[in-house]
Amino acid sequence: MERTTAQNKTRKAILGVYLLIYLVAATIIVASTDVISAWQAIAAGLLYLISHALRAMRLASLSVDLLGTSARSTAALHFMTAPFALLMPLKSGELVRLFALWKMSGNAVYSIVVLLIDRMYDSLFLFPILILLTMQGGAPTTLVIFTLMVATIPLAVVVIGPKLLTELQRYVVASQNSPVTLETLARIDAIRRLVTHAAEVARRQAPHLCLVSFLIWLCELLVCVILVNGAVAVLGSALDLLGARLITSWASDNIGTLITTALTITLTAQLLPWPAMVMVYLDRLKHEPQRHPAMDQTKREVIT
Repeated sequence: MERTTAQNKTRKAILGVYLLIYLVAATIIVASTDVISAWQAIAAGLLYLISHALRAMRLASLSVDLLGTSARSTAALHFMTAPFALLMPLKSGELVRLFALWKMSGNAVYSIVVLLIDRMYDSLFLFPILILLTMQGGAPTTLVIFTLMVATIPLAVVVIGPKLLTELQRYVVASQNSPVTLETLARIDAIRRLVTHAAEVARRQAPHLCLVSFLIWLCELLVCVILVNGAVAVLGSALDLLGARLITSWASDNIGTLITTALTITLTAQLLPWPAMVMVYLDRLKHEPQRHPAMDQTKREVIT
């Protein structure tokens, strides 16, 4: 009886949060009509929500193989942490995603690798956008630096990491002769296994993840096309708006009207499923089983 009462109170609380969010969303749509029409605001919000559903699918696909977590739990985690990435400056919201993934999987290092590979597939499509922005008159420096970082680090891990660590092991065996050599070799071998496993997952899932990433950035671009076409020539093109939105946060100074509208609509779209996804994540976190990764059912080197 007490459990049923608590569940009813929880449902009422969730319903109240949803009503508040929908009221805010309606207010935003009405307030945006001086920049774009209500239908354009709704269409842009829905497309952005679809892009995040695809992002949740991509993160879940990687996490199932590398962390052994369930796809539904990881998808809920993505939706739960997505608003933080938009609200917090300098992409520091990724730390919230990392903590949640670590909490669910119990493996900090593999969680970092999952997020690095996830961002690597973003960078594959950010590069063409960056080139086009440069051809149009210069890409933002922040966007260039961020794109290079999210591309270079995971690519180095996936492409040259296993070979580099194997050579490091050979060097230690050939040149070191001390009591700590075996311990050092064991740690290097554990890292090599992790990197090799991550590289195998990234290569095996490459066709699927590339397709999903293409659809993600297609939705992102279409959102900007809708906003630019609905506005009165505030920015030159949808690519300009996309580049500006990627490097702009609520903490930025001198945000233009169209960029403010874009940030507001995208944040509202992320908040619509947020209360339900928080409840799903917290509920599944209590009962999340510790699975072995799909690629390694017989042996797993756990680094925490």
